[in-house]
Amino acid sequence: MLEIAMLVIFCGKIGKIVESKGRKKIGYQFMLVGIWFGAEIFGAILGGIIGAIALEDENSATLLIIACAYGCAILGAVIAFQIAKHLQPLSGDDDFYGDIEYADRLQARERFGDRSAAPPAVTDGYTDNPEKVRRPLDDRVQE
Repeated sequence: MLEIAMLVIFCGKIGKIVESKGRKKIGYQFMLVGIWFGAEIFGAILGGIIGAIALEDENSATLLIIACAYGCAILGAVIAFQIAKHLQPLSGDDDFYGDIEYADRLQARERFGDRSAAPPAVTDGYTDNPEKVRRPLDDRVQE
């Protein structure tokens, strides 16, 4: 009964970790339960083999089976939590279409330098076209 209560608490905790990363929690909760029971069965088999080989007393072998089963179950829970903690968060933003705030978060300014305003273009007084530079007059006397 205590084992089921621990699994319920652990499923809630792993669900919060996974939801904070933008993923669905149900699959990771099933993963936790599956790893827990799989590791517990593996630990019971391992403890039974070690108990049959090393111990002659039947009560000591039973305690070793239970200890190995719970030890492996807890190890399985630790593995499931490490998988959940090392997940990459899902982002809805596409990196290609990032805006200025996105570039600021990535600190792109440090690499490329701050943006400076473009120098004002010299325009003529009548239109917004750039002023044409006049060619210098040739004063030399030609013969």
